[in-house]
Amino acid sequence: MGNVIADNIKARDYFLSTEFPNLLANYIVSKTDSLNFIQLSCWLVANLCKGIPIPDLDKVKIFISPLSKLLETANDKRLLSEALWVVANIADSDEGAKEVLTSIGVLPITKFILSKDIELEIPALKVLGNYCSGDSANVDAVLSEGGLTALFSVLTTTNEIPVIRDICWVVSNIASGPEKHIEAIISSGCLDALIYLLRKDYNVDTKAEAMHVISNLCKYGSREQLHKIGKEELTEALVCNLDTTDCEMLLLILDSLEELLQNDSEREENSFMSKLILVDGKEKLEKLLGHTNTTIYQKVFRILEHFFEGNNFEDEEAMGN
Repeated sequence: MGNVIADNIKARDYFLSTEFPNLLANYIVSKTDSLNFIQLSCWLVANLCKGIPIPDLDKVKIFISPLSKLLETANDKRLLSEALWVVANIADSDEGAKEVLTSIGVLPITKFILSKDIELEIPALKVLGNYCSGDSANVDAVLSEGGLTALFSVLTTTNEIPVIRDICWVVSNIASGPEKHIEAIISSGCLDALIYLLRKDYNVDTKAEAMHVISNLCKYGSREQLHKIGKEELTEALVCNLDTTDCEMLLLILDSLEELLQNDSEREENSFMSKLILVDGKEKLEKLLGHTNTTIYQKVFRILEHFFEGNNFEDEEAMGN
């Protein structure tokens, strides 16, 4: 049945329209003495809860309660991982995330994020990320129950690149606003951890995930918050990465620089402009005028033209490439 459902959306939807989900949910709760049976059942539930289009939430939410019990009582890592992936699939919609958050909560999920076991951390991060991808009230619940504290703790101690990237994805969801969520990120120390990622020798994909967070912070933060974000350490990290060959990451850096420069109300000594000039940011931007990507060239030209008065650079000469 699991194989048939996995390969056929119509078969999945047919099974979900019968009494079969009720029977399966009851079996998961009652057959706890058979580990192999529960593992097989979870795999079957996983196939019922995934696919495109996603299944009707009303048909699969019956599995949330038995899965919650498994997450509380099971000791087998493979079973816990499978259960977490199923929960993540159910939570992969705004309404699904609300249902799972209401039934399971945040603390049982952060327990697995803090487990230092990548097979449990990754699906748990997927659940938390789905919590934070929609309704602002869901994010409020994650923050109030210590979700961001757990993320910061792991981010500053793990060397697992997939874990780091998934944490950045979760935090980028939180950084999409409103301002109280952005303030929580700044206050938690996560911003400093992200700056550290940008300044160290991580691969470009990992740095790009960190830049997604910073880009959202700069895009949705208030003027006061942007003053906190645009500190010397971030300015230096952004400028150091202007030589990246990854166009997507470079555009995120340029977007962030533009937002931070736009936030400067006066050309005072401690302005973001002065910090940028101090770390040779203007010179690095001028070098990018020769970039072969038209979008990058246009964005750099606009930044230089709008924010740096009296520059002696020639548009035609820059376009010589």
